[in-house]
Amino acid sequence: MNSIWDRFFLIQRKMLGRAMRAGDAGVFSDVAEAFAEEFAVSFVRWNVAGADGIEKTVFTWPDDHDANASTGTAMQSVTINDTHREHRFTLGELDNSSILPTELAHALCSTLISAIEFHDEFDMHLADARGGGDELGHATVDADGEVIYANERFVALVRRNDPDWDARRLPMSLDQSPTALRHGMTWKGLFFYVEPNSVHIRLRVRPDRRLPDLSPRELEVAQLIASGMTFKEVSRQLEMAPSTASTHLYKVYDKLGINRRSALVEWLTENTDALNSARGRAR
Repeated sequence: MNSIWDRFFLIQRKMLGRAMRAGDAGVFSDVAEAFAEEFAVSFVRWNVAGADGIEKTVFTWPDDHDANASTGTAMQSVTINDTHREHRFTLGELDNSSILPTELAHALCSTLISAIEFHDEFDMHLADARGGGDELGHATVDADGEVIYANERFVALVRRNDPDWDARRLPMSLDQSPTALRHGMTWKGLFFYVEPNSVHIRLRVRPDRRLPDLSPRELEVAQLIASGMTFKEVSRQLEMAPSTASTHLYKVYDKLGINRRSALVEWLTENTDALNSARGRAR
């Protein structure tokens, strides 16, 4: 194996292990600095193309790097596309003789992305475990709601209510009020834990377990529709006009923040125990 790759993989193993330490926000700087010392890199800038196509800087190393002071520095660009977004890196090298081979520059930038994702996932899984071990969706976003990273569970939960979501920008405004930071925020039947760190905001999401204020009639209509009945069949069974059954159902949809029968079936299934408990208390 080429010695340059020997050195790269040695640093990569060490730095990915470093990324798995909980609670430390300095992962990007540590990983970038380790590679920079080995490969004569003077600065690193990581941008992400936002939903509007405008690039936004995610991280820079050194933290106090002045882009205007880079005149005369050899520049190298690296673009990495993942499922939902485009990552654009700029590496500053000390001189033209230190320009990295293309494959090595790509591997270095991929490792920076992986280190941040591993670190955030590790921290959020620990938080999940402290909260009872539920399978939550995880994402890291900036203050404007631009998504830097989102795992498959997060994307799947949001797409229950917004099937066309492109996973590039949050489909709702991000509540960073003291109340949301303490107690979380809700959106269309989902509950979000909002956890800022020193750089970005971590979101953990699960279906909202708190039952909305459905009337007994609304719940009855919802359960019959979810079982496969039509409005005419529901109206005959409950002795009401089809238009009344329709009105009840759309009130349920509005309260749950959903717009499809499949989402209603999923919500009723997830909340079976809570609905039964509530019914028992009402007797």
